[in-house]
Amino acid sequence: MIRETRTIMNRENRAARAKGILSSPYFLGAQLLTNPLVIASSPATEDITRLRRCAAAGAGAAILKSCHTLSWTPSGDAAVGRRFHRTPRGLWGTSNIARELLSPEAAYSLLTTARRSFSMPVIPSIAGHTMDPEPWVETLRLFESLSPACVQLDLFYLDVDISLPEAQKRLTRLLRTLRDSSPLPLLPKLNQELRPGAALAALGNVDICGWSILDSLRYAVPPVTTRFGTFPSFHQASCFPTASLFGPTQLPATLDYLARLRRESSLPVLAGGGVSSAADCLLLLYMGASAVQVASPVLEHGVAWINQVVAAIEADSCNREENPHLNAETSRFSVCRSRCLGCGLCTQQMMCCAVIMKSDGAHILNERCEGCGYCAAICPNRAIVPTDSVTNKKEKP
Repeated sequence: MIRETRTIMNRENRAARAKGILSSPYFLGAQLLTNPLVIASSPATEDITRLRRCAAAGAGAAILKSCHTLSWTPSGDAAVGRRFHRTPRGLWGTSNIARELLSPEAAYSLLTTARRSFSMPVIPSIAGHTMDPEPWVETLRLFESLSPACVQLDLFYLDVDISLPEAQKRLTRLLRTLRDSSPLPLLPKLNQELRPGAALAALGNVDICGWSILDSLRYAVPPVTTRFGTFPSFHQASCFPTASLFGPTQLPATLDYLARLRRESSLPVLAGGGVSSAADCLLLLYMGASAVQVASPVLEHGVAWINQVVAAIEADSCNREENPHLNAETSRFSVCRSRCLGCGLCTQQMMCCAVIMKSDGAHILNERCEGCGYCAAICPNRAIVPTDSVTNKKEKP
């Protein structure tokens, strides 16, 4: 059944994107979604009150906050709690494992209550600290009676470095054991330690139902702070040696993972990480994501953000004139006279010499323009657009 659904989904997605539209079905594992916005495993999905708010706002699905395996008691003082700090690089967050993970029993109860409360699909997420398959299998079987569409496997908390080849071999054996031990579809979530090539090599031949990308970027916290404030300094949390960076900084890495997985795998990709707007969601969908998972903007702006983005995605006709950066056939750029502010930013840049300033604003010299799009990317008023967009607008009655 999973393979049949996957085949149908891939065929319809390819046909839809060949036409430049986004009318194809959206999936979470084998679960058909009403819209592509999935609330990622996060504080927004760790209790029924917040899950109800997400469902009421129109989210397509949600992934529960990860639970630890049954035989694992996470270390750390849960009372210490979370700590956040915003810097010019983005929002940093840190905590300990005891605070971040639900118990399996709490996750089971939460999933049961969610099913009785609303129709929005919800799936569990399991995190383990060891490659020993027994606690993973034991926890996976706990959820079998609820028959979720799939189960996310959270690899963030493993006590081994899965960037190493030997650890990746153990990961392959772990997932094969899980696949043979339970009928529930498996959705591994990749993180920065498991690059796309390594993930494809380690898990490409395991019968998983798709890929979940990309977990938050984790970095060591510097022991000292500077007056520039580019790295976090957490109040009363010196015991935390690492922190995760959230926000738009992560989006390029997500795009990289998505492009590689779509190019070399036929499995659906639930993509997220660095998403902050409807435009980001559409970009991921255009690149082949089966659905988009978000957390940071929902945590910051509340569920109103969900409603606004879902409405924007549904209303968007995916007209390439309004999304010129998605048109790979564009080779030259021009200045839209009604938008140009004459600020000179495009002429001051030193990437190319194709832009000059005249009395009526910026002009692009066609003989010098190679279509790189740098000037369009830095224009504060989006006055520089593909040449065919300017032509099309002139041709409209």
